[in-house]
Amino acid sequence: VVAAERGQGVPRDVVQAHVWYGLSAQSGDEQALRKKAALENIMSASQLQQAQEQEQAWIKSHGS
Repeated sequence: VVAAERGQGVPRDVVQAHVWYGLSAQSGDEQALRKKAALENIMSASQLQQAQEQEQAWIKSHGS
């Protein structure tokens, strides 16, 4: 997740980072919740919508 957030070794992808932080936050990970909130401050409305849709799609296909 950090690699996607920072672009280390992979292209920077705040949408994917938000998705994975969101999934981790749902499991009670406090740090993931803080990082997800921090990303929301720099994401466009479109990026945030994409992340939310992808997170819900993952949950639908894999369970929470």
